[in-house]
Amino acid sequence: MAQTPAPAATLHKGNGDNGKRPPGRPRSEESHRAILRSTLKLLRQPGGFSELSIEAIAADANVSKATVYRWWPSKAAVVADAFATSSEDELQFPDTGSLRKDMAVQMRRLIRILRSERGKVVAALWQAANPIRN
Repeated sequence: MAQTPAPAATLHKGNGDNGKRPPGRPRSEESHRAILRSTLKLLRQPGGFSELSIEAIAADANVSKATVYRWWPSKAAVVADAFATSSEDELQFPDTGSLRKDMAVQMRRLIRILRSERGKVVAALWQAANPIRN
């Protein structure tokens, strides 16, 4: 009888197969959540995305700029992750038994989010990625 292989997570812990964790300070899930919350909070302030800075996010989340940069390479990446994380539960793809119904439900959910305050996050990301050129 063939043996089922162990999941990758149990085979590879840390940095390679030696069972040791990667060098440096471990990442804090609490800090990660605080940064995402602060990002969404600060995006609602006047100035939105254009006035948002990594420094402001770090200060509001009570972490260092280095902590923010350990998780994300740029302001846009933090904002995109904050939006995705905040919408994750609402955007779980339904399974009604009908692909047509599934797609209709999913599109209604997406439209509801895009029309909400969080939709402004998507608009800000789009604007930052595609500046109007004169």
